[in-house]
Amino acid sequence: MNDHLSLPNLPLSLPTDLSVGGAGSRRYRPHADVEIRCLATVDEFARCVELQRAIWQWADIDLMPVRLFVLVQHVGGLVLGAHDADDLVGFVSCIPGVHEGSAYWHSHMMGVLPAYENRGIGTALKLAQRQHALRRQVSSIQWVFDPLVAKNAYLNIAKLGAIVRRYSINHYGASTSPLHAGIDSDRLVAEWRLDCLRTRFDGETRTIAVPADIRELKRADVRAVRSIQLSVRERFLRHLADGFVVVGCERHPDHSQYIFRRP
Repeated sequence: MNDHLSLPNLPLSLPTDLSVGGAGSRRYRPHADVEIRCLATVDEFARCVELQRAIWQWADIDLMPVRLFVLVQHVGGLVLGAHDADDLVGFVSCIPGVHEGSAYWHSHMMGVLPAYENRGIGTALKLAQRQHALRRQVSSIQWVFDPLVAKNAYLNIAKLGAIVRRYSINHYGASTSPLHAGIDSDRLVAEWRLDCLRTRFDGETRTIAVPADIRELKRADVRAVRSIQLSVRERFLRHLADGFVVVGCERHPDHSQYIFRRP
């Protein structure tokens, strides 16, 4: 149970100097050669569609089309792009949502080209998204992510400070992406509060371990991954039903682990 583990009371609203420069700025620069800026034109949205094909290798039926990007912008959502000079190398989109009577942004899709992975671009996109949300008086962002992808879990929970209280079984149904083939599309729901400190979680601790690189394991033995998914699903559902909340994620050389605490 790892009862000795002590987690700090981390703020979910990160310092504003991590996000953007001036109050009127529409741009965020994570490092020298990549710039984050708003996307607003049909041509820019068409490039997001091409990025989906390159990142996830989806069939057309699974792609988020240009019309939906236009709708996102029209109803009060946001699309941000990561640019290397004139090349779009990543994007994130979000739409307004309501959960239990409270409004929030649902961050529907974020992707970065494989050649640009592990350069902090995903973090930069999320921090820029946060800054725009606060300017529009949006205090919460939610999104879903695969519980078996340890790198994304670490970004969402350890770096950004999201918590998890919900597990969705086979959230999207079958996917045409080879990255998702052979297993259900189970997802965790990340909740990112932007305007307050995280509630302190000082109770009993539980953990769930996942492989360090599920994609590599899937290439070797997809049936083993299916078995791991079912085990992880059962444990997540049990811990969440017992009132635990995911408040931490640790990375180790051969695995990562989720940290659960009671409020």
